Amino acid sequence: MSENAISGQEIANREHISPNKTGDNIAAKKVVPYSWDGSNWQRFSVPFNLPAYDYVSLSSYDANNNPGTITYKLGGSGGTTVATLTLSYSGTNITSIARS
Repeated sequence: MSENAISGQEIANREHISPNKTGDNIAAKKVVPYSWDGSNWQRFSVPFNLPAYDYVSLSSYDANNNPGTITYKLGGSGGTTVATLTLSYSGTNITSIARS
């Protein structure tokens, strides 16, 4: 038997949320992503928030065999493109990623 739903503020204040509160069959756990910038751990947001997709292709390879474009599609390989990431490199290091 499920419990009463909880408010957005209560969710924001909790680290763990029981399946009875999520209305799902699993518990939820709030996490915060961090990345290493070479000298410190820094908190970061998820930058690309991709829509639903079921197919990914890599293309536009450079001289170092690095993919220049990552294409996300919904509906398989011939489906609708829902997002594209364009990667830029310095040698083999990614220097930027742009979403379109």
